[in-house]
Amino acid sequence: MKEKFIFIVNPKAGKNNNAVTFMDKIKAAIKAHKLDGEIYITRSVGDAKEYVKKRCESLEIPTRFYACGGDGTLNEVINGAVGCPLAYVGILPLGSGNDYIKSFNDVDFLDLTAQINGKPKPVDLVKIGDRYVANMCNIGFDASVAHNFTKFKTVPGVSGKSAYAISVFYTLVQKLSRPMHIILDDGTEIFDDMLLCSVSKGIYCGGQYKTAPRADVSDGFIDVCPIKKLSRIQFVNFIGYYKKGVHFDMPSLSKYVAYHKCKKATIKNANNIPVTYDGEPGFINGNVTFEVAEKAVSIIIPAPADETEKEVKKEAAEIF
Repeated sequence: MKEKFIFIVNPKAGKNNNAVTFMDKIKAAIKAHKLDGEIYITRSVGDAKEYVKKRCESLEIPTRFYACGGDGTLNEVINGAVGCPLAYVGILPLGSGNDYIKSFNDVDFLDLTAQINGKPKPVDLVKIGDRYVANMCNIGFDASVAHNFTKFKTVPGVSGKSAYAISVFYTLVQKLSRPMHIILDDGTEIFDDMLLCSVSKGIYCGGQYKTAPRADVSDGFIDVCPIKKLSRIQFVNFIGYYKKGVHFDMPSLSKYVAYHKCKKATIKNANNIPVTYDGEPGFINGNVTFEVAEKAVSIIIPAPADETEKEVKKEAAEIF
């Protein structure tokens, strides 16, 4: 069946106008593969979601919506496409962090031929009220880091990873914890001063931190990782383990760190706690429930290298 390809470009994504400069490659790929394709350039925050949602109301053939930007662009495209069976979500990682794709091994998301030959895969999402998250919700310290990250990522000569590291140390001198009351669907209650809590489908955040090392995008669970208050001295040791994803395996951290797989988790009586939804900052108040939305959307997994090479040879044979 014929498919339509729509490339949704966030012109502000990444450093040095990554997404904008990539458009020439997109145009060339549309022409070379004779796609029924088009490019849409977003105009403001929230525009990608509204554009995809509107297009989904009148789809008649399978349509791939490629999020050309970072995790925030992906989040908007997914929130626009969720619930539409003819909509698939592709990912061209042109942002600063691009954390979600790090949960997929040995896949080249920047290879346009591999993208075009890729197949859809149903994946789970985190559902919070009427919004969805593909990769991760960070609550507390991690979210404060992301809030502060916006101050540093536009500094000339500072890469996305460097900006995040600077933000970590900037946030470290602020208040390190806040009370959280977390209730899991098996009845487990956690009520303590918490450094942070993550609710995940993906593994990474901040471009390099392996926050939820046991997460799986399609296992039917969310991964809830609460971490209790640490002293600044303890934090210095913790951050190295956190980056490598071994913070749950260290005996010295066992009374501070927990890891739960569940279907649902609720934070009770939140009081203006910072949160990020796929890196996009916000705050939570009152009772907020995070739950798994199983196989809520299908994403395009680029074709393996051997399949891509076969397709290129086939096209070359047709030309010559």
